[in-house]
Amino acid sequence: MAGKALTWLRDGAIMLGISVALLALLELGLRVYMGPPAFEFDSELIAALTPNASKIYLRSVDGGPRFVRWETNSEGFRGPPLLASPERRVIVYGDSNVQARFSMQEQTFTGQLQRLLRESTSRKVEVINAGVVGYGPDQNLIRLEKDVERYSPNLVVFHVFTENDFGDIVRNRLFELDADGELVPTGHEVTADARMPQSWWSRPTGELLSNSMISIFATTFMRARARAVDPRPVLDHDPEDFVEKRLRQHEREFEVYRAHAPRKYSMFSDHYEADIAFAPERESSRIKRALLKAVLARASAVAAERSIPFLVVIQPTSRDLTTNLPNHHETLAGVEGYDRRRLDRWVAELCDELGIEAVNLFDTFEAIGDDPNALYFAAPDPHWNEAGQLAAAEAVAPLIANALR
Repeated sequence: MAGKALTWLRDGAIMLGISVALLALLELGLRVYMGPPAFEFDSELIAALTPNASKIYLRSVDGGPRFVRWETNSEGFRGPPLLASPERRVIVYGDSNVQARFSMQEQTFTGQLQRLLRESTSRKVEVINAGVVGYGPDQNLIRLEKDVERYSPNLVVFHVFTENDFGDIVRNRLFELDADGELVPTGHEVTADARMPQSWWSRPTGELLSNSMISIFATTFMRARARAVDPRPVLDHDPEDFVEKRLRQHEREFEVYRAHAPRKYSMFSDHYEADIAFAPERESSRIKRALLKAVLARASAVAAERSIPFLVVIQPTSRDLTTNLPNHHETLAGVEGYDRRRLDRWVAELCDELGIEAVNLFDTFEAIGDDPNALYFAAPDPHWNEAGQLAAAEAVAPLIANALR
């Protein structure tokens, strides 16, 4: 009997060892397939896209697993190598909506904008995708100041996403307002972001399982299967709790700014601008507005100094426009102080005050087919989808085409 037990233990140990080895090989294969991290540390911008990277985005929000391969060129922009001599060049700065790693290159806002501009102008127009996940207007300003001489654009587009772009400037701690209300660098050392994806090989052993590619693929696959069965699941709403938690989060973030302290929060921890939407009289709301105005003023001035047309494209947040997310505008309508148009209106008003040409996509999106839901992904993803990116490109292209002629 003891001999059989030893045999079972030996066979079990062998089977366990084989299973662990196979899982390790599968994990290694997935890591090689997914490639190195998409981000690298940047001493001015906190993080930047890794040049010459090739990555896979696992998309499961719209009814099935889909692997979207996206690449960066040698300049660190998403997309193919830059043209040696384009007839006209447009640079589009923005966040994850512009980088759009969830969409194929030709279906992104910049890809569709380039196609439309080439068709309407009959010129070899190049549209550079300068979008980066997590970026705020402050980081885009720093990039513009460096890029304008190097790439000699004929037009600059500054994309503003009302979901979180006000708060990004507060969280990033790259700029603040001095006693005279002028935009100045904070002077704090820029450190690596704690949430920036790192090389798998440099992770502590304890993180290898929690960040396993096997678990990520499995989770994505299960979510995709659930989406295939129920593309738009029932949303759970708790407006009062949502507002209370968001306002507390904004106050914690703003306390870092108020104390003139170094950055504490991740550039990747974006969330809805609840203080502006519900409490515009708060100090954090007023400072955010002033910060964004100062950033837009400087960015516009950088372009104006070189006689480059400058255009702001205002993308409304899904929560204020659609019913795709939990605690959307219809459920928030009863909360005191809420104004679903305040975020996009504030950006439009700032542009008007500064004499900057702007396209506010709220009305454009709301009017398309009377169904703005079709322009954004369903919960939990707040980004626009391919239909939204096309609608934005069609709204913006005529203005840019006129400027490029």
